[in-house]
Amino acid sequence: MIHATPTTRRSRSISIFCVQRATPGGRKFEIIEIPQPPAVYNAVLGTRLGFSHLNFYLANGGVILPEFGLPESDALALGIFREVFRHEEIVQVPSADLLYAGGNIHCITQQEPVA
Repeated sequence: MIHATPTTRRSRSISIFCVQRATPGGRKFEIIEIPQPPAVYNAVLGTRLGFSHLNFYLANGGVILPEFGLPESDALALGIFREVFRHEEIVQVPSADLLYAGGNIHCITQQEPVA
């Protein structure tokens, strides 16, 4: 199930824009929809947590995919990723707790600046 939010509506507009265009080499864009998990809020702050399976990490030979403890949403995302990344090993990692610090799987793989 895709949950309609301002973000999903914007994403839909961007998708429509992209499929009507091509790369400079003439290649058409392929849009792969990854449904947004249901809204989950930080009980203390009242802010929405950034649950998104798009915050994955593509490693050599594999994909590290966030898992949020939402069985239907997590299974749906895993199925889509298995289709798209047919030749890669996909490992789901529980990552809901990372969101309380403001990031997720892809975020924590980023570089640290030299002090």
